[in-house]
Amino acid sequence: MAGQWFGLGAGRLNLAGAVGESQFVALCDNRHPTDDRKLTQRTNLFRRDPDGSAENRRIFYDFTFSPPKSVSVVGLVGEDRGVLAAHERAVRVALGEFEAFAPTRVRKGGENGVRRTGNVVAASFTHETSRALDPRRLIPW
Repeated sequence: MAGQWFGLGAGRLNLAGAVGESQFVALCDNRHPTDDRKLTQRTNLFRRDPDGSAENRRIFYDFTFSPPKSVSVVGLVGEDRGVLAAHERAVRVALGEFEAFAPTRVRKGGENGVRRTGNVVAASFTHETSRALDPRRLIPW
């Protein structure tokens, strides 16, 4: 299923339009999607704990925007595409609001802080069915 790139961070990485698998995988591996440069200072995926190894890096977050079932039924079964277009616009507005408040952790002088960045790199995917194959509109990213 093809997704669409979203966010100021995506634009800064020259990611626009359809999400490509190699681009997505490169980002998950902390590499620039076109020239393979390292994106962040830290690339270690695991840390040593006294009890063994533990994951050290969060690769991505997954969010889902779901309208009420009646919207899905009208938009998908009743084929009123205007309802689906309205939902898509609402999701874009929500993503824009999310992006405005997007934070990052700042490690400096032995302390952890948080700073607002105002940008994200997101891949948005539209699913028209639930896991049970019921009509449903989901947009996780």
